[in-house]
Amino acid sequence: MTGFMVFLREVISHPAQMGALFPSSKQLAQQLIKYIPADIPGLILELGAGTGAITEILLKQSYAKQVVAIESSAKLAQHLQKRLPQLKVRQGDAQTASQLLKGDKTPIQVIISGLPLHALPPETVRCINQEIERLLPPNGILIQYTYNLWGQLRVISPALHYINHRRVWRNLPPARIVVFQKKAHP
Repeated sequence: MTGFMVFLREVISHPAQMGALFPSSKQLAQQLIKYIPADIPGLILELGAGTGAITEILLKQSYAKQVVAIESSAKLAQHLQKRLPQLKVRQGDAQTASQLLKGDKTPIQVIISGLPLHALPPETVRCINQEIERLLPPNGILIQYTYNLWGQLRVISPALHYINHRRVWRNLPPARIVVFQKKAHP
C-alpha cells in the first residue's frame, strides 16, 4: 500500500490525531531543515512523523544517523519502518516520548513537531510541552510546523523563546514553521 493510502486511511480512522488531509510536501521539508545546523551534535527527534515526507529529507542530510521518529499510529509507524529501514522508529505517544527514548544515550538537540496542537485537548498539549521541556537541553531547538497560519501556537512554555517563523505556501494546505529555542538559564 502506498504512503498516501496509509495516510488517507489514518485520516479517515483518526482525523483529530492526523491534523491534515495530505502528507507534508518536500517544499515544507526543505524549508524546515534550514533551521537545523549541519554539525548538530545530538539526536534529532521528529514527533508525528506520519508517512515520512519530512523524515525522508532529514535522512538525506549529514545528520541522517541522528534522526529518531515517534509516531502514535501503529500503521504509520510500520509503514515508516518498511519505507525507511535505516530510521529509528518508536511507536507511541509524544506524551511519553522520554519513556520511548529511554535506551538512547545521546541527548536530543532538535525536536521537530508536526503534531496538530490546535486540535488536541489542552491537557494533552500541556503533557507534550512538558516532554519537550524535559527532552531539550539548554539551547536546544524546537521546530513546530502547523497549518494554523496566523494564530498563536499552543506551545507556550516559559522555558522556550521564539526565534523565527516562515510560511510555506507550496504545501497543501499552506503551513507555517515556527522555531523556538530552550533558554540557557530558566
